[in-house]
Amino acid sequence: MQEDVKDLAAELDCPWWTQHMKMRVTEAVWEECDELRTLTVHSYIFSPYQIPHAVQLEHRFHYRARMSSIEFFCYWNFSLLHLKDYTPQPCYADEELEVLCSNGFKDPPYLEGHDDLWCIFEDINVRRFTATNVRRIRHWLLGSVASSKDDATLTHFDFLRLLFASYGCLDFAVHDYCDGDVGHHWWPAWNDEAVLAEITDAESDEEEEIESVSWLEYQARLVGGALRPYDRFYEPYDELAAQAVWDDLVMYRLDKGEGFSPDEGDEEDY
Repeated sequence: MQEDVKDLAAELDCPWWTQHMKMRVTEAVWEECDELRTLTVHSYIFSPYQIPHAVQLEHRFHYRARMSSIEFFCYWNFSLLHLKDYTPQPCYADEELEVLCSNGFKDPPYLEGHDDLWCIFEDINVRRFTATNVRRIRHWLLGSVASSKDDATLTHFDFLRLLFASYGCLDFAVHDYCDGDVGHHWWPAWNDEAVLAEITDAESDEEEEIESVSWLEYQARLVGGALRPYDRFYEPYDELAAQAVWDDLVMYRLDKGEGFSPDEGDEEDY
């Protein structure tokens, strides 16, 4: 992970970032098939200037498939530290952390006698992932939004790229783990001529094909002022649609009777 941050800092011409960063994986639990179940990363980023400030970052990730449900949550927390009154602690020490953003699966409404009626309900929280909060974190570290020649060319979006890489999430994904899944992804509608035209124009100078945009990357681009032309077609997570899926499951179960199990029915009927 630290090598990822180092490579990104070199790409953005910000070697001072890794020189003033401390990262530690404090928890990593794996499934038998080498799939990540739980990950906790703590990092400290210290101001590169003569400012007694630091930012503590905490990323928590958990994903586990159960018999009839899935456990999933991920948090990106932070804390602004004033080193004048700060006693150095181990990197895994708990501080008063603020939630920058998060996601997770919440349980659908409970229906007595039908515990296995579970479907995915994502709970995406970006209420504090705002341009104001990003500028607040940047100002705490650098003294101003762009205070010197060293950071004046670092855009807000590139600052976020470095920040999330320091969380252990290069390119706004749980990098190399669980296929980088952080939840909802928007997939371009390739049959939509308007979307296709925007993507084709955008890809003319790029080698990699654009496949999807996660809610986390979109929010980072939104607050960092780095939206691409086709990002205007982005569709956020539809919680009402998820509710409708659960409603359909309930109605189907009640129509089939109390003793019905999804594995026993005729799939064509469903």
